[in-house]
Amino acid sequence: WIDYDSDGGHSHQDGMNIGLFAKGLDLLPDFGYPPVQFGGWGSERSRWYKSTLAHNTVIIDGKDQKGAAGKTDFFADGETFHAIQVSGPEIYDVSTYTRTVFLIDIDDENSYVLDRFLVDGGNEHTCRLHSSFGYIRYKGLAPEPTETWNDKAQMRKFRADPNPKPGWMVDWTLEDRYGVLDSSAEVHLRLTGLTSGCETIFADSWVNPGGFTTSEEAWIPTVLVRRTAQEGSLSSEFLSVLEPYVGQASVLQARKISLMEDSWTRGIEVSLRDGRTDLFLFPGGDEDEQLVYNRVRLDAEMAWLRLDADRRIRKVAFIRGTGGKVGDHEISFETPTDFFEADLAE
Repeated sequence: WIDYDSDGGHSHQDGMNIGLFAKGLDLLPDFGYPPVQFGGWGSERSRWYKSTLAHNTVIIDGKDQKGAAGKTDFFADGETFHAIQVSGPEIYDVSTYTRTVFLIDIDDENSYVLDRFLVDGGNEHTCRLHSSFGYIRYKGLAPEPTETWNDKAQMRKFRADPNPKPGWMVDWTLEDRYGVLDSSAEVHLRLTGLTSGCETIFADSWVNPGGFTTSEEAWIPTVLVRRTAQEGSLSSEFLSVLEPYVGQASVLQARKISLMEDSWTRGIEVSLRDGRTDLFLFPGGDEDEQLVYNRVRLDAEMAWLRLDADRRIRKVAFIRGTGGKVGDHEISFETPTDFFEADLAE
């Protein structure tokens, strides 16, 4: 799910905050009702729960969002491909504040999310992600103790890697704290970070597990991806893959790729354990007329391809386009269609 307004009665400053339910658990939980028992509505703990700093979104210049509503750019719900794009630059008074979330089915039981967040404006962009109770392991990162990220955030134990190579991973092993699962199998959430030119920060975030009727306190692991500009306005593209899993992850690797020398098309490649590959195609610049990959040429805003283990294209989906050529298949619409998906193996 995604919430793309901010402020108002009984609300949080949480524009573009995302959530995810999978494997029987709430994997990206909102903190919920402000813990007023820790000093009232004006206390630091209560303000923390409502603040942008406490939500899975992008924080600009370390500030809370203003009251504003976003809008739906597109919504697609296919057989394998599902996506929503929302934008709300007024939430921060910037030129671009757009999040696109793709939910891709791997099989009948498993799926993953590609999260793409575009921001233009301000000098500091910080993309926050917390899951629930548990612990994390990481790969491709070397964090060292660092200074506090934001004095208003109820967070501690900051550690940072100042310039990680895209492709690093963070894996949450989650605790079934409230006993909602029927089995004892460990549920994991894996994050693969693909953002370029960023700092990755770990910290613990304060939460009150018992609602506003008890005074329990706990700390949950949190990941911050931060980009800064020394001068001028900053433009950022935050990219990540999220996969919930039990036992063994289905996503082996995710990476950004250059598709063809004579094309401005950019791509994200997601390699699956069974040998299949997913490709996400995005425009790379103002000169784009088509999305191009190998024997694919599509007039569309973005496209998705699923390749089998022999690199044959088996499925295709695209957003807002008139079609084109996918291998030996011709797809054509007289006027742009909002969404198209096809199984080419049938």
